Amino acid sequence: MITGPLTSSVFRKVEWAARTLKVPEFITKNELLSFKWPALTRGKIRVETNGSYQCFTAVVSLHCNPDPANEKPYKGGLRVGIFSLDVLQMLAVVMTFKNGTFENGFGGGKFGIVLDKPITAYSAAEIHRIVEISAAVFIEDLFIKGTPVISPHGFVTATDSGSKPEHMDAIHRKFWETSGGRILGSPATGKTEQCGGIPWRDKATVIGGMEVFERLAERDMLPSLPSKPRIIIQGLGQVGSNLLPLALERDWLVVGVANATGGVHNPQGIPLDALPDDPNGSLGIVPGTHCGSKDILYAPCEILALAASENQLTKANASKVSSETKVVMSFANYPTSAEADEILQDRGVFIIPDILCNGGGVSVSFWEWALSFGVPTHPIETRRGVEIPKTPDEIRKKLTLVMRDTTDQVCDYAHQYEASLSDGAWLKGVHTVSKALIEKHGRRWAPRMVHA
Repeated sequence: MITGPLTSSVFRKVEWAARTLKVPEFITKNELLSFKWPALTRGKIRVETNGSYQCFTAVVSLHCNPDPANEKPYKGGLRVGIFSLDVLQMLAVVMTFKNGTFENGFGGGKFGIVLDKPITAYSAAEIHRIVEISAAVFIEDLFIKGTPVISPHGFVTATDSGSKPEHMDAIHRKFWETSGGRILGSPATGKTEQCGGIPWRDKATVIGGMEVFERLAERDMLPSLPSKPRIIIQGLGQVGSNLLPLALERDWLVVGVANATGGVHNPQGIPLDALPDDPNGSLGIVPGTHCGSKDILYAPCEILALAASENQLTKANASKVSSETKVVMSFANYPTSAEADEILQDRGVFIIPDILCNGGGVSVSFWEWALSFGVPTHPIETRRGVEIPKTPDEIRKKLTLVMRDTTDQVCDYAHQYEASLSDGAWLKGVHTVSKALIEKHGRRWAPRMVHA
């Protein structure tokens, strides 16, 4: 199939990993480098906004589901905004191999609602209605083999750029109303706790990324950093806003922030009480030097946290990153291109890749999905011996263990193949997914892969 430049770039990474691991060609060609459903699209979704009707397009892209038992769904967040199909498909592919890196068995997918104006041009109530009506199409009207596209064993969505926990609540309620409560499980994670959400989900991505950072530091893999490193945070949504207090707890100095309206750099530190409550609110009253949201990436710091969106650093601008930057933490999905990674790594910048750094979110999402089938015991626990944490303390403890253990495994892959940490993460993700696909389809296609 023909893919856009972003999706093609990710597929090249997948193809390299598959070749390195000697994945059977049939699996690589027909599963890893193909989409199950490239774009399930519904256009002309009519929603009343600002007193008149507007039409929107919604798309679900499903890449690959490796689960041999066919118990687990495709999984991916809901993007609401202005974006291309290429972006949506690229994110679906990344999700497949992030799930592989963390061995949760989910497939990779993505749900998108395309707006014709920036999301800030719509009220919260309008966005809520747009999400609710668009999701209903994939619950009530569009089916795959008799199962609604958005369903507990079909495609399960979650929060992402432009979507919030209350939107997941609305999707959960719509599915419950449509099914009459006859189908167990939830088609959404990242819900509020009042609607069946799980504790720590809103903070899991950041907590997980910080656990990765600390484990890498314990392994003496990070560059030398001052006792009070400077950090710049691009993106003030759910991830960026939760990263701010954790950075301060560790005595890091936040010298720059950015959101959709622009950026601010202040060498003395950004006063957090001056930041807007709205993730995309104006930064006009924040003291410091004001700049564009991408220009903040080039300001001096030791740690650059990318928590906004994809493709922020590319071949065109990676060389502009300050020579003082030592570590890039990729909290967003695919925020740096392969060419940007190469430029930065050649300069000695240590990159913590997205499919490792932000995996805490999908790990906790797996537990929320499993628990949506019933408490205290889910069939996954009884049949497959998987322990699902339930209390806040259990969730926090297991999240720490999962992130640290996965970091160690990725480091092992990187060491074995003499690769970067980023390449090590992709090798682990591709290896896990490929092994499951061979089990799913039978071992008749080819010999054992190199990595046992």
